[in-house]
Amino acid sequence: MKPVNVLEAIQKVYKLFSKKLDRDKAIQHDLFKTIIVERNAEGPAHIDGEPIVLGTSIVVLCVPRSLQILVPKSKD
Repeated sequence: MKPVNVLEAIQKVYKLFSKKLDRDKAIQHDLFKTIIVERNAEGPAHIDGEPIVLGTSIVVLCVPRSLQILVPKSKD
């Protein structure tokens, strides 16, 4: 997504919380197995909602079948 001004940011936040952000034409969707994010300086990031400090190169891997979800048994 390209940088946005304050008004556009407010619109994006509204779309995010109203579950309509996926329909925004400015949002780019890509499929990948591995992606490397390069940035100018180390700094804060969030992993699963936890704040941490990461370096200038961040490697993101998508590992098939690695997410395990527990659901309650049906009462039927």
